[in-house]
Amino acid sequence: MAEVLRDIGHREQIANQVMTEKELSLILTARSRIQHKQKENHMNRVSAILMALLLSSCASTSKMEVGKAELGYSMENPITFPGVASESQGVALEYTWVRDNLPGCKVKTQSLIHQGKKSFDSLELACASGQVKVIYFDITSFFGKY
Repeated sequence: MAEVLRDIGHREQIANQVMTEKELSLILTARSRIQHKQKENHMNRVSAILMALLLSSCASTSKMEVGKAELGYSMENPITFPGVASESQGVALEYTWVRDNLPGCKVKTQSLIHQGKKSFDSLELACASGQVKVIYFDITSFFGKY
């Protein structure tokens, strides 16, 4: 008899510990929401990091392009080639400069401009992006030398 009472007591303990389906469903729903929120927070952190990396790469690229753009985009700040001995050597350097510094751009026209005692070559470029750019070279030091 004592054994039966012990068995009944044990079953009552187990019955008290067993959750109803509703309680179990609530716990699983709460756990699912917590896991979803953790994943969402993780994705937000990853997105923020990726956005910061993207913005920093754009900013550094823009600075490089602005630095290049300032040089040669006006007769006040032309590209120069010190020590060039002849026009043919200078013109070759102009085309090399365009190829090396503005990939995807091709020379459309080349013009000679005299301004005061200075001489400039103006190269109009057609770029793969559809942009048209004009680059100025100060050729005073080698203009007219063959």
